[in-house]
Amino acid sequence: MSEWHSSASEQSAFVRLARSLGMCLAVSTAVGFASSAHAGKAVIVTFDVPNSQQTSPVGINRAGDIVGSYEDDVGQHGFVLSTDGTYATFDPKKSIETSPYAINNGGSSTGLWGDKKFTLHAFVRSADGKIKSFDGTNGALTTVAHNISNNGVIVGKYNDPDNVEHGFVRSKQGVITSLDAPGATATSANGIIDSGEISGTYLDANQIRHGYVLSAGGTYTTFDAPGGAGYQIADAGALNDSGTVAGDFVDSNECAQGFVRTPDGTITTFSVPSACTAADQGTWTSGMNKAGEIAGYYLDSNNVEHGFVRSKNGTIKTFDVPGAGQGAYEGTIAAGINDAGVIAGTYTDSNGAEHGFTRTP
Repeated sequence: MSEWHSSASEQSAFVRLARSLGMCLAVSTAVGFASSAHAGKAVIVTFDVPNSQQTSPVGINRAGDIVGSYEDDVGQHGFVLSTDGTYATFDPKKSIETSPYAINNGGSSTGLWGDKKFTLHAFVRSADGKIKSFDGTNGALTTVAHNISNNGVIVGKYNDPDNVEHGFVRSKQGVITSLDAPGATATSANGIIDSGEISGTYLDANQIRHGYVLSAGGTYTTFDAPGGAGYQIADAGALNDSGTVAGDFVDSNECAQGFVRTPDGTITTFSVPSACTAADQGTWTSGMNKAGEIAGYYLDSNNVEHGFVRSKNGTIKTFDVPGAGQGAYEGTIAAGINDAGVIAGTYTDSNGAEHGFTRTP
């Protein structure tokens, strides 16, 4: 599981608001997948939530259950697609827009929802469909849940009444603890594993963004992107059981590059070849599995989106979903990868409609 990434394919006003801050009962319908195609040895299967206008998966767990959001005539809602092809759609009570972000191996998911006043709240949904909404501490103005461990611990961020951003960790019992990295003016908690280790980012007084790892014992270890001045960590949300962190950073040319940080502090950077020929292009990571395989996407010179998967040894394979558009900010986005190497994500067709897909190696 990992933190979200900004892209032109994301349409939600609430999600855009969440980023600008630095930051129901399930209905089941049996349905089959729409189509499949072979790409080398990989098999790509596409799907859409029934009666939806847009389908946007964001995460996949070990069993292959997929979580995401979809849009209909009413608004944006959450969904879980089980491996048997059954959809469960949902909204927290009073939500007018629902945006899940992650699902754990037990089938519990988390994310954000917005009310009619455009206030953001967090939620956790159990595998049996029960939904609990919650907010950060001390009168939080907005709350965003980013990730959930297999034992039900949730991390994210909230803005306090002075609009200062803090990270948080929420225990399975619902106890919320604020997190602030040393010297931070804003902190976001993005990734968590079952041992309790957390990864994230923070801003310093000079508005430079750094990465951090917080041990289960409460010790912060901070790090920076290689390259020196002008290079900023953008995301450090992919964290696997070995304590390896994957994310992306922006270089002095405003190009995005991926990175992997091992527990000993060694950072390796990577980019899809020719992924950045202008500012705001580049390579973004979206998820990492237990084996260290990383999924993500990149923008080419025409601003077309393509998916990729990077093996632990550094080999990068790129791919496109059949039917994906080839116009600017159309194409393929890999959103998550499970321990079997199955990728879930979104592709945008030439009409601007989003659809879901899985890619099985």
